[in-house]
Amino acid sequence: MAKRSDILFSLQGEQSKDVQHQQEQNEAYGERPQEVGEFIIFKLAKVNRKGGTYIPEICDVPRDKNKGKERIRLVRGFESIWQKDQKELDADYIRQNRYSLKFPRGEKILRVNVADTQELEYARRCVYNIDNPYHVKNDEFNFYEYNPKKAAEQALQKEMFELEMAMLAEKQPEAEMRKHAHFLGVMATDEYGFPKELSRIKSEYMIAAKRNPEKFKKTIGSEEVEIAFLVRKAVSDAKIDINAPDNNINWANGGFIVKYPVRENPIEFLIALALQKSNDGRSFLAQLQSIS
Repeated sequence: MAKRSDILFSLQGEQSKDVQHQQEQNEAYGERPQEVGEFIIFKLAKVNRKGGTYIPEICDVPRDKNKGKERIRLVRGFESIWQKDQKELDADYIRQNRYSLKFPRGEKILRVNVADTQELEYARRCVYNIDNPYHVKNDEFNFYEYNPKKAAEQALQKEMFELEMAMLAEKQPEAEMRKHAHFLGVMATDEYGFPKELSRIKSEYMIAAKRNPEKFKKTIGSEEVEIAFLVRKAVSDAKIDINAPDNNINWANGGFIVKYPVRENPIEFLIALALQKSNDGRSFLAQLQSIS
């Protein structure tokens, strides 16, 4: 079998031995030849997938907005991806030349040369492309077209949102901040059980807001936060007994509240009960508010 250097010689003339040696080394170690031209990048949507993925070479998509679906498939050597346009092709030729979009093993990206209009159109029309309005959810095959400008804008928006929530956290009054901070998992005591200074609680509260801005925005000032605070305070003040026999939860005066399921957290179960719009939920919440 002729070496690549021999083929290049026939096309380009004699090359230096150093160039030839470097090319042969690259081939020996399986390195990707330098790519020429402009490429469109597609990325696998699932972050823990590491390539070695073949996107099915056939799918059904709408060709026009007002018409039904038509089948598309990739066939080497034929410009159109529409099966309807491939009728004149021999069945053996189609069988031997059908191919898939391939994300190489160990890589999350697929490079498609802009000159390969067939493959580029298929990638953009394919139902596993999440940018497609007719997208079909499939964790194994889903991918998207990488747009550097769009990615940079989204990253900036995300960072600005995180900063916005951190600044909102800084402005919260102490009483509201303490309730919300505890709800978000910010403890009022350190690992040794000593109370934290207010400045430290606020700093950790701001960090919690930045780390999970969606949850922070959704829950700040919410009924869920207020109820969680009331339940935990009633338990810590011994106004509610969560350690009664048989998984029963009682008021301090012995009045029965509810029986919680095995393996459930009794405090979380009470919070869920108080949030219910049922008669039992409303009754429990009214009594809880009356003893606070």
